[in-house]
Parts: sequence; C-alpha cells; structure tokens
Amino acid sequence: TVRLWDAQTGAPGLILSGHTDLVLSVVYSPSGHQIASGSYDNTVRLWDAQTGSPGLILSGHTSWVLSVVYSPSGHQIASGSYDNTVRLWDAQTGSPGLILSGHTSWVQSVVYSPSGHQIASGSYDNTVRLWDAQTGSPGLILSSHTSWVQSVVYSPSGHQIASGGDDNTVRLWDVDSGQCLAVINDFHERITSIAWSANPNGTFFATGCGDKSVRMWQVVEKEDDYN
Repeated sequence: TVRLWDAQTGAPGLILSGHTDLVLSVVYSPSGHQIASGSYDNTVRLWDAQTGSPGLILSGHTSWVLSVVYSPSGHQIASGSYDNTVRLWDAQTGSPGLILSGHTSWVQSVVYSPSGHQIASGSYDNTVRLWDAQTGSPGLILSSHTSWVQSVVYSPSGHQIASGGDDNTVRLWDVDSGQCLAVINDFHERITSIAWSANPNGTFFATGCGDKSVRMWQVVEKEDDYN
C-alpha cells in the first residue's frame, strides 16, 4: 500500500491499495495533484492525491520498479527498474515513451535535472549515467564508484550531481565535464539516500547512511572541501 499522512499532525490519511507486491518508490507530482508509485509488481501506478482514486497503470517494465520521479513540468514520469532500463511515460495519458538502455545492472535511482532537460540514473553497475530527457540520447557515464550506486541527486543549479553508494562514499560530479569534484568517505556503511536542499544556492545536502545516521553537509567554495 501507499499511505498518506498529515505533515503537520502526523495523522493518518488515505490508504492507496492496488499494487500486488512491495511498493519501492512514491513521489508527488510537482502540482501536488497526483501521486506515482513504483512496485515489485513491475508497474507504476498513478493516484489522485486528494481522493486516493486509482488512475492509470503504467506497464512495460519486465521486472521490479525501484525508482519513480516526475519531470519538473509534471508532464513526464521516469522509472528505473531491475530490468536495467529507465522508461519514460506521459503523466497525463500513461503512454509509454522512450526506453533508456545502457546500464548493465538494475537502476536503483532516477532523477531529473532542475531544468528537466537531463536525466541521471544510478545503477548497481557502479555508474551514474546521464541522458537527454527529450531524445533519450546517452550522455556522460560517471564511473568512479567501486560498488553499487544507491542514490543520485542534482544540485538546485543543475551544475552538480551527488551520488552515494555501497562503497561507503558520496561523490560530487560536474555535470558538464563528468569530472569527479570530491569524494566524501567519512562513512562506515553504505549511503542509502541523498537530498540536496531546495535553497537556490544549494548550500547544504543531507545523507542517509546504513549506520542509522542522517548527516548534513555544507558545500563550500573550494570544490574539494566539504564539511
């Protein structure tokens, strides 16, 4: 199931039932009117965020859907799967779009750039791949992780990407050149999640780690210095 909660009081709200296996990823549309969920049942399901009514079912993946994200415009959805692909969908009609193939293992994390022009995907093939969101053309491959990539996120400016993985590191990348700008290796367990603050300056990002900690990091002017 997907469950909704009041963010102010913590009170439980609607329960969205329909998936036939574990739900791995849930996201609101930018407008807040729709919810998308990805599941081990190989589907992405859309829901009315106000009423909980089930909407379209996006079928096409041949294995588990591990990550779901809306484009900044809300018009497109990207999903990453255990079938090693990223698939694009029309968020209004559910029509399948491009299939982004290139990863050699499952896709754990998918994210749009703030402009919506680019997609980044993190995979258990130890790489982050960049894609043109309009044409599906493959771009740079960011490859210095030594184990699975669990989480990928863009900075608010869209100029940098942070990725975290099972090599117990967070890596910062320049989007244009693909250069690894910094490696944060002050962890003893894998990185499970990264979130960059919505502040336009992109001053902070947070990491979730297998050691049960959430840490805040400040991005400073010197590119290879993180506190």
